Amino acid sequence: MYKLLINSPTGEQKLEYVKQSGSYFDQSRVLWDERADGLMPAVVLGKMQRVGEALQELPDFLPQHQAWIDAQQAVIDELARIDVLEAEAKADAMLAQLASKTPAQIDTWYDSNITTLQAVMTVQKKLIRVVSIMINKGM
Repeated sequence: MYKLLINSPTGEQKLEYVKQSGSYFDQSRVLWDERADGLMPAVVLGKMQRVGEALQELPDFLPQHQAWIDAQQAVIDELARIDVLEAEAKADAMLAQLASKTPAQIDTWYDSNITTLQAVMTVQKKLIRVVSIMINKGM
């Protein structure tokens, strides 16, 4: 297998492996191809640019690679946020109690427990979190 250093369409700079007869779908994105350029030098993914016949390491990440890193971190952060919300919802005694009730029992519970504006707001906040979790998980 031979290594190619590419700038992928997602912005990520990465290594791809191909057989002798293989190729990458967009040759304009290939920075280094071991079959044509020789063995892959040491690289720092996201910081490499081709200068003539050599690869040069830049001091900072390429802007498109940094944007890809930021997008990946945003996904990780969002998944962590959803996990926190889900854990809070599972630990909530009121939500656990309501989860086991039928719609008619929920109506009875609501009529007897939600008697003040503060109670309405508390329940609304909890339900909004549950709906947010469901939306973010694609339910």
